[in-house]
Amino acid sequence: MPVMAVHRDGSIVFANPSFADMLGYPKKAVSALRLQDILYDKDADDVSAEQAHRELSSEPGSVKEFVHSDSTLVRATVSQSLLRRDDDTITLAVLHDLTERLWNNPRHIDDKPTK
Repeated sequence: MPVMAVHRDGSIVFANPSFADMLGYPKKAVSALRLQDILYDKDADDVSAEQAHRELSSEPGSVKEFVHSDSTLVRATVSQSLLRRDDDTITLAVLHDLTERLWNNPRHIDDKPTK
């Protein structure tokens, strides 16, 4: 399972090899990435670190979109942070990559039943 830990300033402080593979980066390159650079927000031209961190840690189980190294979108559900206290500066999230499932069955994209 892809796992990452993100500081409130947007820096990725931990990512396992599955996370790097999900986004198409070498493991060593992931630590140089910032959350606001890989978390896709279609409504914002420039996402701040704080906005990106809040987006990642809100609504556990919701589908988030990440930008793959080849600029395609990767959709994944995000777990509730395993470090969720008011004084924590780190969000630790487990991701479930939905990209292949959504590619094969696009009706799941909107999370709404189709008629």
